[in-house]
Amino acid sequence: MLEKWTADYELQKMQINKSGKTDKETQLALLREEYFSKYDEYLDKKGDKHYFKDDNLARVVANSLSYWDHKRIELICYSIMHSMPGQSCTCYFPIT
Repeated sequence: MLEKWTADYELQKMQINKSGKTDKETQLALLREEYFSKYDEYLDKKGDKHYFKDDNLARVVANSLSYWDHKRIELICYSIMHSMPGQSCTCYFPIT
């Protein structure tokens, strides 16, 4: 199901970008919001798995984020939430 949603999202994004409409950014933001809601609802329904309660797995995620700091991104902050099923929050700027 997730693969289908990702493919659908990418197709719709491509169609919006190719359209001649002037409000592309608004349409893209609405599309992102729609799919974020779908994924978020899916994760909430799968709430029986709290992967990040396992310190080792949470450490792998933290190390992965730290690895890319100053290489591809400037990592501002992150939070690995063990109370939410498999969720983390990351704030960064891409390095160009």
